[in-house]
Amino acid sequence: MIGMIGLSLTRKAERFFTKIFKGGLFYLNHVERDFMGVAVADERAERTEVCIVGKSPYGWFMLRWPEGKIRNGIGGCSDEETPVLVNSSCQWGPLAICFEGVILNRSELLKQYKKKVLLKESDHYLVACLLQESKNAVEGIERLVQEVEGSYALLILTPEAIYAVRSPDGHWPLVVGEAEQGVMIASESSGFERLGFTHTFDLKPGQVVRLADGQIESLEQFPVSNWQICSLLWVFGTWPSAVFAGLPVLTVRKQLGHFLADEDLNEQLLPHIIVSFPGGQSCALGYRHHFQLAQVKGILPTSPVNEEFWQEYPYITDPTTLEESATFLPQFEKPSRYEGSTLIVVENAIYRSTTAYLTLLHDLRRRNFGAIHLRIASPQSIRSCRWRKETDRDKERVILNRIFASRESSQLQGLASVRFNRVEVLKKIIGEAICTDCLGDCLG
Repeated sequence: MIGMIGLSLTRKAERFFTKIFKGGLFYLNHVERDFMGVAVADERAERTEVCIVGKSPYGWFMLRWPEGKIRNGIGGCSDEETPVLVNSSCQWGPLAICFEGVILNRSELLKQYKKKVLLKESDHYLVACLLQESKNAVEGIERLVQEVEGSYALLILTPEAIYAVRSPDGHWPLVVGEAEQGVMIASESSGFERLGFTHTFDLKPGQVVRLADGQIESLEQFPVSNWQICSLLWVFGTWPSAVFAGLPVLTVRKQLGHFLADEDLNEQLLPHIIVSFPGGQSCALGYRHHFQLAQVKGILPTSPVNEEFWQEYPYITDPTTLEESATFLPQFEKPSRYEGSTLIVVENAIYRSTTAYLTLLHDLRRRNFGAIHLRIASPQSIRSCRWRKETDRDKERVILNRIFASRESSQLQGLASVRFNRVEVLKKIIGEAICTDCLGDCLG
């Protein structure tokens, strides 16, 4: 998933910039990336200042935050240094760039612009090189959209304004929140409400906007032929409070749990206990609710779900480190109390580390459950996402999906069964205009 944010405040609110920006960037701290950085425009000095740090478990807290009265700034999480500052030979002033996505014709562009300033062969610098060829921001962005093939979200900070671009294919979203103090644009809307901003709209595929003086205006709308947004934005990697294309993440995750429960109910698999991995709570709630509805409708004479247990463990909070993996699931202090019970473990997607899963499953196996069933809200991932740079975590994720999809391998882990949702379920809940390429569907 991607993580970026831009903030523009009015002159009256500029003293609150650091407080609001810190809160906005905090809600992106869950994105699994190696770097987190901030860039701000200092009007008085007419320069763009960049602050970049390596991301760690405490990376957000270790950032050097801007001081003084600031009105415009951008920041984000990435696998390479971000934002990137460009000062030299730029016809429309110094600028900082946050870029996330993939450039499919990268090799061709690198050959074309190799002689022109490319200090590093990163996508950020390649984008900067394309922008510098033009007289102003609008011309530079138009040139970039015409020459770059791929999927991306882009924030550009100049001394006067912030420019935001969503690629014409619409794969990666940018959403806008507005308040009396100013306007915020981000890769997800999770922190808007807590920060006093109202989610007003999503950038359309191919749309370019300008943020300045706490206001936002649309500058350009590039042609769009066939666009698809990433389907997994609703499944994992974003907060449940996020909303994309008018559809709340929380609603989708609960419905995914409903579909998993419906298949188990049809096969007469009745759980005694339902728990979840961190992040899977919404899906687990949907799963449990489906069985409650079945009881109300008379499909089940009595609820198979252990109400006493659910009251004891209504949800399990996310740990901050792997060492806290034992707190992912309840400790089951009295194993004899649950001996012989059917346990359903709900996960939103197979995306954690191998060590985390092995640790948790080992802990469950020694609790004397009658059967442990794993239910995964996402369809199986069969390849890495081709619309952003592949990382080692992506490769591990694909391997783990294959392992859990194999009946023999899952049985070796002590699981009675493993079930993924189907791609058709995702499309039924979200709609057809979603990308499921990593889940096995070709764009065709």
